[in-house]
Amino acid sequence: IETPEDAAAHSQKIRDVFVQQLGGWPEKTALNARVVDTLDRGAYKIEKVIYESRPSFHVTALMYLPKTPPPYPAVLFPCGHDPNGKAGEAYQRACAFLAVNGIASLCYDPIGQGERAQILDEAGKQKYTSTIEHTLVTVSCIPLGTSVAAFRIWDGIRGIDYLQSRDDIIKDRIGCTGNSGGGTLTTYISALDDRVYCAAPSCYITSLKDLILVDGPHDGEQCIAGQLAFGMDHADYLMARAPKPTMVLCATRDFFPIGGVWDTYRMTKRFYTRLGYPERLEIAEADEEHGYTPMLRQAMVRWMKRWLLNVDDTATEPDVTPLTDEEALVTTEGQVLKLAGERSVWDINNDLASKLSEQRKAANLPKEALLEKVRDITNIRPLQELPKPDVQKIASAQPFGFRVEHLVLRPEAGLAIPAMLYIPQYAVSGRALYVAQDGMASVTAQCEKLAKENTLVLAVDLPNCGETRSAWSHGEQWESLFGPSYKSVMLA
Repeated sequence: IETPEDAAAHSQKIRDVFVQQLGGWPEKTALNARVVDTLDRGAYKIEKVIYESRPSFHVTALMYLPKTPPPYPAVLFPCGHDPNGKAGEAYQRACAFLAVNGIASLCYDPIGQGERAQILDEAGKQKYTSTIEHTLVTVSCIPLGTSVAAFRIWDGIRGIDYLQSRDDIIKDRIGCTGNSGGGTLTTYISALDDRVYCAAPSCYITSLKDLILVDGPHDGEQCIAGQLAFGMDHADYLMARAPKPTMVLCATRDFFPIGGVWDTYRMTKRFYTRLGYPERLEIAEADEEHGYTPMLRQAMVRWMKRWLLNVDDTATEPDVTPLTDEEALVTTEGQVLKLAGERSVWDINNDLASKLSEQRKAANLPKEALLEKVRDITNIRPLQELPKPDVQKIASAQPFGFRVEHLVLRPEAGLAIPAMLYIPQYAVSGRALYVAQDGMASVTAQCEKLAKENTLVLAVDLPNCGETRSAWSHGEQWESLFGPSYKSVMLA
């Protein structure tokens, strides 16, 4: 990338692939936006807003407005993984800080948080934590060729549509900021929607190499299918919006590794410099742990004022009283799923599954052609292209009625598969491959029984089973829902 033309081509290539991997966008439909209440907060006011990002798929939001005469620039504020979404204290403080400095903001609940749980328990409360719910949606999306990120980005894009529909908002002065999962969404939305003039993602940007080696892949929306194979890293998201103003907000002791932040910043700074706008990319590092801390909120507001209001000053955060969770509710029931006729992500995905099924039937492909298409999409090689594995015999034993050989299979370089071969004492009458999630040691009795019945049995510890199990773990509840292989699967 040596010229401005090369840079523009790279940015467009990233955006095109990104949208393709998300599964594309739905049709823009009527927002049917309503302001259901207004709260006077002294130096600013809050409007409770609800809109439909898709038909009968409601988004709950708080609109923070200055008390000065309109129109105002505005900042879209996607939430991080705070369970109460837009009612999160740090998010309320950040939005109020913007409002008292002359900038409106729209802070909305993501799916799985606040008033937008997609799975309710028997008592009508959210059943799972936000990260688990997002990952359940991921599991639903993968076979459909879409992503949970697509749902979350689209909610934000429609949020910008709502901002631009208002007479009190300056349509070409839109910013975007958010922390953690909200930093992820800020990065994505700002890369894909040209209407975001000024961005400040917080506590997300690092490098995929640093992130994966330290902690493994994160939640579903942070794992875009094929991005490693294609070469789409965090720096590419920032480059995709160049040369629009962008500030990277980060924390020294974050679990998003700080070394990766600075590598990505330097790479992107060179890109902005090559375009002739080095002053439009900046970084603010707080000596803190993960979170939208006061120092980062201050850096964000000053950045937004510089580019959205043409004011370069030393704004400091006001003392505000945050709303309680109850006060922040937009719906009377506290959950959009309780609205009459409300659709969930599962309803939307079921409709897509039906549509894709009809498309497959209409294509009327022969089975072999369909399998070839599946192999091409998934990068699964046909059997004839696979090399014969190397087999290393480690030890053997001769229990009564059969023999056992301890093996290591190496299908390809860097991949070792522990195995045990159970060889019957007499003529072999059958052959069996035994695969167990808890590993071959957990099925010893079953394998021995088969061997005594003259079946040749190969028991294997496939990747992330038994002896090959990864050290990456999200915890017991994650394993009960997704098995032990979640991070390995998402990395793949």
